[in-house]
Amino acid sequence: MRVVKAFAILKRSTALANKRLGNLDAEKAEAIAAVCDDVLKASTMTTSRLSYGRPEAAHKAI
Repeated sequence: MRVVKAFAILKRSTALANKRLGNLDAEKAEAIAAVCDDVLKASTMTTSRLSYGRPEAAHKAI
């Protein structure tokens, strides 16, 4: 879960930096940041919806 948390922090920071630099529009940057915030919140829970969510959905993607 540490790798997922690290990537969420990295992606959030990159999106917001690119927004400030004008390389990414505000709507997309805020959407990316919001998803990353959700990932970070879920990674701090003992029962994460990321790891214990809908396992049947994972099988359909394969």
